[in-house]
Amino acid sequence: MARFARLPIENNLQKECCTTGKITLKLNADETRLQVFYDTGYQPANIRDPNAFPTGCPWEWGPPYSLQVVNDGVTVKMINGYTDDLKTSDLGTCTTTFDITPEPNATKIAPGNWSAIGHVSSNNPYTIAAALAVYACTAKQGKQPMYWTRQPVLTDNFYSVAAQQRDLSFTVGYQDRGIPFNIPSYSGMGQTPFKRYYKGSPQTEHYYSTLPSEESMLTGAGYYLEAQEGYVFKQYKPGSTALLRYSRSYPATSDLEHYYTITVNDPNAAGWTYDGAVAYVCPQ
Repeated sequence: MARFARLPIENNLQKECCTTGKITLKLNADETRLQVFYDTGYQPANIRDPNAFPTGCPWEWGPPYSLQVVNDGVTVKMINGYTDDLKTSDLGTCTTTFDITPEPNATKIAPGNWSAIGHVSSNNPYTIAAALAVYACTAKQGKQPMYWTRQPVLTDNFYSVAAQQRDLSFTVGYQDRGIPFNIPSYSGMGQTPFKRYYKGSPQTEHYYSTLPSEESMLTGAGYYLEAQEGYVFKQYKPGSTALLRYSRSYPATSDLEHYYTITVNDPNAAGWTYDGAVAYVCPQ
C-alpha cells in the first residue's frame, strides 16, 4: 500500500465525520478468553463521498486513537497512535477486535472489574468506555478448600489445602475444625502466595502471611518457611471476601496464637486482638 505524507492527512481532518462509537467486552463460556470489540465511530471521508481523499480504514488515513484495557487499575493492554489493524465495518466505521487471554500459568481470565476506555483524537475528540465484572470463586473460576485443625494443648491453629497434611496433624493431637474458607484453584493476575511459617517448642505456632516484608521479621523471631498454601487475592475481587487475622497471647507461657476467619465479628475471636485483613479469599 502506498504511503502519503502525514501533513496533508492532518489538514484534511475538517472532513471527518463520526457516529457514536462503542466498546463491548465479552467473556466466553469457559472464561478463557475476553473479547474486546472497539468501534471508533470514525467514518473515513470516502464513506460519505466516494471521490474524497483519504480513503479507507488503515488508521494512517484518520486521526490517532487510543484504547486502554484495565483490570482493577492495572493496564492489561494499551493501543496508542496510528495502526493498520482497523477494519471497515458494515456501517462504514473503523473497528478493531482482539482477545485478552489468561496469563502464563493461569487457566482463566483473571477476576476483577475490567474496563476499556477508547479515545478518538479527531477535530471533535470524544471518549467511550465499557465495563465488565468477572467474578472470582465461581464454579468456572474454581476454588479449593482450606482445611483447619487446632491443637488445644499447644494452642496452635493449622491451615492447609492438603488433606494429607490435615490428616497428618490428627496424629499429633490436632482436632478437625472444618473448612473455614476456600482459596482460588490457580495463580494469576492480582494474586499472591499464601505462605505458612512455623515456630517450634516452646511456643509451637503456625503463622500465615502474604507479605514479603514480614519474612525477615518472622525469621528473626525464630520462624521458618514451612510451605506455600496456594494463592490468595491481594485486593478485593468480585465474589471474594476478606480474610481476617486475630492474635492472642498467653503471658504465663509466653505463647502466641493466631486465628484466621472470614466471619465479621466472629464470636470465636471474642477477646482476641484484631490484626486486620491479610488477603481476600473465597467464601465457603
